[in-house]
Amino acid sequence: MYASIFTTTVLVSLEALFVGMSLKLQKGFRLVYSFMISGFLIAMSLIAFFASRVLIRFIDFEVSWLLGGAFVLLGIVTLVSKDEGKNKTNLNIGTIIAASLIMAFECVVATIALTISHGELLLIPFAVSLGHLVMLIVGYYAVGIIKASHKTKKIISSSCLFIIAILFFTGII
Repeated sequence: MYASIFTTTVLVSLEALFVGMSLKLQKGFRLVYSFMISGFLIAMSLIAFFASRVLIRFIDFEVSWLLGGAFVLLGIVTLVSKDEGKNKTNLNIGTIIAASLIMAFECVVATIALTISHGELLLIPFAVSLGHLVMLIVGYYAVGIIKASHKTKKIISSSCLFIIAILFFTGII
């Protein structure tokens, strides 16, 4: 159970690595913003966790296909999303809010999926949020090290989401 929580958290948090890299390229972005974003992600994950606990009582069918489908949809949205963050530009609040909302959606889907499939374990929302924080910080400091085009980042992120979907479809998670 803990291995699948860890695997899902790492795969879904990989998007945060690239978000951290993109935000670092924004003039005026500071590392403290990553912690503010993570606070928002923890709040959204906790809301999703408690909503899942209520949903579990009403679901009387196998949800692995539904959860896998949610990750497929998330992967498709990642692939077709608009290219941003290519050049160094001035930081604006819209950029931070957009990044927060994208990651919050991933956190919510991952938290709901893991809570429904593994039960009411309070570790889940914190693990998902902490994974995003760690990847944001790694991405912040990895800008000069990791050289990848925006298209490559999108392909890697969406591939990880498709892998999670396959794991749910096959019943491994």
